[in-house]
Amino acid sequence: MKFSSWMLLISGLAIVGVAIWGYYTSSFPAPLPARNRAVQESKTTPASEATPVQPQMDRAFVFGDVEYTVSKVERSATVSKPGVSITATGSFVQISFTVKNLGDAPVVLTAADFALYDSQGRGYSVHQAATAAAAEEPVAFFSEALQPGLTRTGVIVFEVHENASGLRLRLLNGYTEVDLGQ
Repeated sequence: MKFSSWMLLISGLAIVGVAIWGYYTSSFPAPLPARNRAVQESKTTPASEATPVQPQMDRAFVFGDVEYTVSKVERSATVSKPGVSITATGSFVQISFTVKNLGDAPVVLTAADFALYDSQGRGYSVHQAATAAAAEEPVAFFSEALQPGLTRTGVIVFEVHENASGLRLRLLNGYTEVDLGQ
């Protein structure tokens, strides 16, 4: 009987160890609180479904404690400001939007929170230098916490294949996608 109890204990510890190892090495983010959502018209869609939200320009959608309003999407070969000009190998997609913190705690947005996908499933990350060149404000959009109740306007730039179409902005922290109509 001692041998069976001992083996049962070892097996149980091994299962718990594998579960903990799997949790910390998983590439999937932890589940988000139930209040995280993407709003499409008056219907609420859970973030876990990764359903594209189809906003018209200047129409808000909410994800978590942040309200996003895409105001403009532009495609160009270069991004520049006085003293800086960056030319794309493919083309740049510049997305202007406003974010508002609806929560009761500061929110920090990072470039890693966003990705752009095309109709062929190719993913594009934020182009840091082009985003900095496109920014109108001297304060970087991603560098400071957005305090509760406050709004910030910014731009993010992606470099994409010149023939990329069907572009969708993906908020990676909950896999919510926004169809950009490009």
